[in-house]
Amino acid sequence: MNKIIFLICLAIFTDHVCRAQTNDDSQTNLEESASGVHLSIALSNNVIDVGSITIKAAIQNQSTNIIRLVEFPATTDFDVFLINGPGKSFKLTPPRPLGGSRVPIMLKPEERRDWVIPIAIGNELKPGEYVVKASRNFNANGKWFVMHSNSLKVSIK
Repeated sequence: MNKIIFLICLAIFTDHVCRAQTNDDSQTNLEESASGVHLSIALSNNVIDVGSITIKAAIQNQSTNIIRLVEFPATTDFDVFLINGPGKSFKLTPPRPLGGSRVPIMLKPEERRDWVIPIAIGNELKPGEYVVKASRNFNANGKWFVMHSNSLKVSIK
């Protein structure tokens, strides 16, 4: 009996380790939410100048459930942060409107959707090394979850 339990645990551990590996260079280090939904972000360059840039984001629903997202027209509901070495974070996305209509979005199992997130890098940020991370809320089976993206190392010049 102990041998069977050991083999089952080994199979689960091995499967988990194998699924964590990826060969996609443009969107690496996927973070998995509690419900099997992945958010990945990518930049065309890891050196950023002050001004406007865009971040590519993708959500992949690898769960067995339909997930629901909502967003306001002309804005995105992503939260994008720039984090410096000591851990201080700077929110790069504007606050969401308090009211107005929202657009419902549904992602079926194995479905993927891409976004472009406009970001403004202000003069108040000092040149240096930072990490960019994003998050977004989604609903699955009537519960709200937060998905977190991979981390991107960037330099602000």
